[in-house]
Parts: sequence; C-alpha cells; structure tokens
Amino acid sequence: MRPTPDERFDAKVDRSGDCWIWTGATNNDGYGRFWLHGRLVPAHTLALGRVGAVLDGEKVSRTCDNASCVRPSHLFVGNPATTEAQLVGLRRAGAERWTQTTDERFDAKVNREGACWVWTGATNKGGYGRFWSGERLVPAHAFALERAMGLALVDGMEACHTCDNPPCVRPSHLFAGTRLDNMADMIRKGRDAPRFGEANGRAKLTAAEAAAIQCSTESHAVLARRYGVGRTQIGRIKRGENWSCASSI
Repeated sequence: MRPTPDERFDAKVDRSGDCWIWTGATNNDGYGRFWLHGRLVPAHTLALGRVGAVLDGEKVSRTCDNASCVRPSHLFVGNPATTEAQLVGLRRAGAERWTQTTDERFDAKVNREGACWVWTGATNKGGYGRFWSGERLVPAHAFALERAMGLALVDGMEACHTCDNPPCVRPSHLFAGTRLDNMADMIRKGRDAPRFGEANGRAKLTAAEAAAIQCSTESHAVLARRYGVGRTQIGRIKRGENWSCASSI
C-alpha cells in the first residue's frame, strides 16, 4: 500500500530538536520542498496548513529564522504588507514570543489607543486578524470574544462586529451571532449596497485618474504602467465599462 501524503511528509521530518528539521528536498535557500498532487510545494507552508491554518495565499514566516524548520509553533502567517524589517524584528523576538502565555502573545498585538482596539498582527485579505492559539490559526476577533465570554462559540455562531471595523478586537464591539444575524446587521446598516468608484475600498484609481485615462491617447501599456493597473482594466475604462461616472468630471 502506498503511503499517504501525511505519512510521506512525516517521514522527512526530524523532530529530535527544538526545530523540526526538514530532511527532504530543498531549494537553493534551504527551504524544504514536498511533492503534493503533481507539484512541489513549500514544506513549511504545508506544515502550517496541515494544522488547520487558513493561509489565503499569504506568506508563511518563521520565528526561529531556520529555513529548514517545519515545526508549526515556529511558523506564522505574515501579512503581505509586512516589511522585511518587521519580519526580522519578529524573528529576533521569537524566543520571547514563544515563552509568553497565549493571552500575553495576543495582548501584545492589540493597539488600545482608540475606541476600537486594533489588531496589529497578521490579517487575511479582508483585514480580519489571524492569531495562532497554540493549536490552530483562529480569527483574532473571535478569540477576543471567546476570551471575554469565558467559553467557546458554539457551532453555527460567529463573532460579529458592531463597529464594522474588521481589525477591531474590542469585546464590547463584538457580539455572538449566526451568519444570518451578521447579514441582517449588514443590511440594517446599509452595508449591503454595492459601492462604486472611490467609495469602493478596493479601488486603485481616483475618479480624476480614471477621467484622465478616458481622455488619454497613449497606449494601454503605457497607461497601465503609469497607474499600476492591468491593460485589461485600462481597456474597460476606455470603453466606459468601468468608472463610467468619471466621464462627467
């Protein structure tokens, strides 16, 4: 019988030290590589994913600064916006980070200066915090609510925001509700309405820039490089499919 992927992976890990060392294939920088479903994947990324981490395409970094380490407790999901200098600081603080209690590690990543207590650690693409509980990666706001309540959210319940601020982890700004409760709250506050142009938080252009693109006679390639968007997006703006409101500027 062929070994399972988990069995193949575990057979290549040396757990004799504090770091769990990958003994299989590596790239030129010493990072492990593992063959899975017809392609090579980073061994440390797979190691964190196996314990239930939600990666969302984000970078996996280490606290131990050991390229061959695949121990989940030495790994964390880093925000793509995190600078290399910040990551170096996290690695240097690694020894202290993992001798702290779970509550101490969580509290160290919370900025309490404003009305919202803002999570400063890793986040997903939606801006929601991610926290390693010691067993798995969990939503930071859910961890904050469960800690304040003193019990875990039951199946079907999730942590919802009253402040509509994804990185907020202030318990008084959170409530336990179902997905339907969360949607009803969104509709009640008018957050279900589609947002266009600059009102869309994901917009890469301003209305003035879109208007300039519509009027420009330069090539799509030149405009795409100048404004940091794709040539397909430039074409859609030119045809009035996107940013049609810019034509009135």
